[in-house]
Amino acid sequence: MKAASSSAWDRAQEQAGMLCHFVRGFDGDLAAALEGLRRHPALLSPPQPPIIAGPSAALPHPRELRERGNEAFRAGRWADAAVAYTRGAAAAGCTSELPLCFANRAAVLMKLNKNVEAAEDCTRALEHGFPQDTCYKVYHRRGLANMARGQFGSAVDDFAAALGYCTAAPRNADEIKGCLEKARVAATSETAPEDIVATEIKCTKAHVYAGTSSVKGAGRGLFTNVNCSPGDMLFAEDPCAAVLLPEHHFTRCHHCFRQCFALLPCPDCRLTMWCSNECRDSAVAYHSFECRHAGFYREAPTPVVLALRILLCAAGDSTRELNAHVRDMESETLAESLLLSLVTVQSLGDALAAELSCEVEGLAEALASLLCKLKSNTFAIFEVISTDDDAVVQTTRQVKVAQALFPTAVVINHACRPNAVLQYAGRRVIVHSAEALPCGAELFISYGPHEASAPSAERRRALRAQYFFQCVCPACTDTVADSSQGLCFRCPVTQECAGVLLPGGSQCPTCNALIDSTIYGKLNEDARRAARMLCDGASLLDGNVPEKAMPLLAECLKLRLALFPHHHKAIGEAHDALSRAYSELKDWHNAVRHCRESVACLSSIYEPTSVELGYELLKLAQLLFNEHDDAVAALTVVERAQGCFEANYGSAQSLCEPLRELTRMRTALLGIVRESVGAYWNV
Repeated sequence: MKAASSSAWDRAQEQAGMLCHFVRGFDGDLAAALEGLRRHPALLSPPQPPIIAGPSAALPHPRELRERGNEAFRAGRWADAAVAYTRGAAAAGCTSELPLCFANRAAVLMKLNKNVEAAEDCTRALEHGFPQDTCYKVYHRRGLANMARGQFGSAVDDFAAALGYCTAAPRNADEIKGCLEKARVAATSETAPEDIVATEIKCTKAHVYAGTSSVKGAGRGLFTNVNCSPGDMLFAEDPCAAVLLPEHHFTRCHHCFRQCFALLPCPDCRLTMWCSNECRDSAVAYHSFECRHAGFYREAPTPVVLALRILLCAAGDSTRELNAHVRDMESETLAESLLLSLVTVQSLGDALAAELSCEVEGLAEALASLLCKLKSNTFAIFEVISTDDDAVVQTTRQVKVAQALFPTAVVINHACRPNAVLQYAGRRVIVHSAEALPCGAELFISYGPHEASAPSAERRRALRAQYFFQCVCPACTDTVADSSQGLCFRCPVTQECAGVLLPGGSQCPTCNALIDSTIYGKLNEDARRAARMLCDGASLLDGNVPEKAMPLLAECLKLRLALFPHHHKAIGEAHDALSRAYSELKDWHNAVRHCRESVACLSSIYEPTSVELGYELLKLAQLLFNEHDDAVAALTVVERAQGCFEANYGSAQSLCEPLRELTRMRTALLGIVRESVGAYWNV
């Protein structure tokens, strides 16, 4: 929800807390609850619809945004500059500022090595009327971009055009002449490379079918109709509806969700942006309506936008069998869904009914039901990104990009020890087998909680709160698994005792020492102190001061070694952070030592071919590669990491950046090994 207290959306949220008990009294009857809310005396002033503002509302002047981009460009903050120019293009509409924003953004894209997009932005600047007296700069810039991408013939044309317009700047003309000669030489002596196009995985559901789940009370499930090996692609599909999250508004395409610094704003609403004309055309099913009501959509919460897109894309059949869990969800959550539907219908009811060719009556109930269903049935589309592209050893994190509803994937049930994994390529989900599966096996994915991430009681609470079921998967019913995963404290009585304290236990199972609440309190406080040290150390690493982070991280590791059993996940986290600190100080030996310890911890927690272990092995491979000490050891780790990613995502490198990097490293290492041991080495 937006922060402004005057927003109709915030008012709905505030009133939800006030009316939650009233709503619960209708026992899941949404129509009756909505009618009751309309007449409730507590709603002295019903939640008013948002003010429908024009397309340029809340946007600064384009010249101001362009100046912000110029400041960021001069400071070398390329990504910030690109976002500022994109915002400027959105605010400019069809004014004279638009070509200036495109031309300036092209300069940034060249700095980001996005030469194809830079050339396209130069073309847009010229097509939208860039001033003729200085347009030679744009032709020159496009020529440089075409040279960088190997399109030498096009570069010759661009530099020749630049010379034709460059009549009042002889100094610039000399530079352009030099570029023209280089382009002519390259055009006659070199073959222009083709632009690389990523392989697209097509939608297919050939290897799966829906049926009654083997889990009691779970309803439907998804099954394989072929024998599967680890990493096999089972199916791929696009969502019936999806919405980009607001924080990525100016950095990702609003349809395919891919990162793009050359977004094209809709000239009418100036709110939606695409990476290409193809994505713009693909979005027409829902955007034509959204464009006409941009003021509403500018402030609308993501779930409301997603629910409306499902209706606009005629995807209601995909949600018909989904459980709304109206009686299971918290009263305040239910009240909020009801109030949001009322606000939406008050704002767009007539227009929406006309668009859908239906009656206004019943729209609020349909929206409320849809909002309730989306609470527990949508997917978070995420992307794994590197936190620092320039680092020798790259640390990755998952970034939530969009919220989506997938018609087939939504049928897959949960297990804390899953046998299938999800992968995202833009807006498309791809499901792979994580282990060998016989024909007819039911597929299970993790909804978030994993057996290695938390004790079973904690996982069950999280699943019950969001998805309204009691998990009975093997990982949750196996009490031994909880203690073997290193999720408990080690016995603090003596250093010699290797006992592990089970959650809630009052006695060490090994030495029989009694553990009272005071001891548990001290253990928990020390654990929190170690967590703070790790957090502070990570912040210092992010601030590029590893020498200050080192003492904190070393103390954190010492404390965690005393607190937790051998190979506990928390110990692995401390080793991983220390490895990162040593790598930034170019101390490869110690970086490798701590990374190996982190790998050992993860190996005792996760499956041998897990993605989590694969990413840690990738770090170790990068360290060994840079240490230049043992190429054979590095090659062994590379191949082990490759096995992890291939077991989950298959061997298609176009879909998996870690696999591409590992393949490059393996090729280089094979060359080193062959040189060092001679022709008898055969791989």
